[in-house]
Amino acid sequence: TNVVNLPLGSIEPDPNQARWLLPPEIRAKFVKGEINAAQALERWRKHVERIRSASPDHPEVRKLKLVEDVARSIRSSGQVNPITVVRRDRNTWRIETGERRFWAHVWLVYVEGDKSAETVPVNPQLKIDPFRQAVENLHASPLNAIGLAREVARFFRIQDARAAEIID
Repeated sequence: TNVVNLPLGSIEPDPNQARWLLPPEIRAKFVKGEINAAQALERWRKHVERIRSASPDHPEVRKLKLVEDVARSIRSSGQVNPITVVRRDRNTWRIETGERRFWAHVWLVYVEGDKSAETVPVNPQLKIDPFRQAVENLHASPLNAIGLAREVARFFRIQDARAAEIID
């Protein structure tokens, strides 16, 4: 593996990823660039606080708790598995696998003030492999029905594109 360290600010989640961690309304603003990662995390935390008292086992509460747990693990033991990334442009890398680890770094930097988490271990790839993403998603925890539908639709688009290449 070719592990290198990148600045947290140069890494962005893949908007085509089947598993969405951020709530949809926050994710939409984040993907459009209307808010940055720190602002997205802060809105996510406030969103979860509103839900937690009425529904402590709500999926949004569990997702944020997982990010907190990953942050705690990174803080105590370091990041065991690097995030896989693909160069998007000269200064930006897109996450292939490891979005929870990304948000854990955001948590460490912006919630806990841990400046050491501003540098993220990554394993650069040549291109995003949706099959590798699917394997990671399935091993991390099962996708919900919507995430699974996104994953299947993505595979159909890939198959259609490959069929068109063969025909051409």
